[in-house]
Amino acid sequence: MQTEDYGNLMQTMTRDSWTDERLDDLNDRACTIDDRVGDGFHRMDEEFTAVRREISTQGKELREEMAAQTKELREEMAAQTKELRGEMAAQGKELREEMAALTKELRGEIAAQGKELREEMSTQTKELRGEMKDMAAGLHLRLDRLDQRLDSLNHSMLYGFVAMFGIVVTALIGMAAFAG
Repeated sequence: MQTEDYGNLMQTMTRDSWTDERLDDLNDRACTIDDRVGDGFHRMDEEFTAVRREISTQGKELREEMAAQTKELREEMAAQTKELRGEMAAQGKELREEMAALTKELRGEIAAQGKELREEMSTQTKELRGEMKDMAAGLHLRLDRLDQRLDSLNHSMLYGFVAMFGIVVTALIGMAAFAG
């Protein structure tokens, strides 16, 4: 590689004093630099392509995982709802049969039991709603984290493009200095 002093000396010399050997040497060096810059761009293109594939694959995997988890949660909620409806129906039937069999003396007791059952069902319903909200919040948190990771990756790629542009501009300026 040329030293800085050699490059300054070459710029101050007139073209008439340059030998064919010096011009050939300068031409060979410029071609070598051009080849290295071209190879560097090719490697960066390959790396960017690999990163895009990886992002695409990870995004697809996360979407599939989220879809599977969502489906699983829906199935679980449907099963629990069905189970609760069955329990409520069974309890309702039992209560109706007891109320029909009991006399006026037992009506007050049945009313108290009905109130207790309503409170228990209300409490269980509130608990189930809280659990469902917690599950939804967890899913939203994971989606927010995924958004943050994708934003970070986009910023990294942008900085890489800016740095590559700076390298290209520097290389072009350097080549223009050699040619001029």
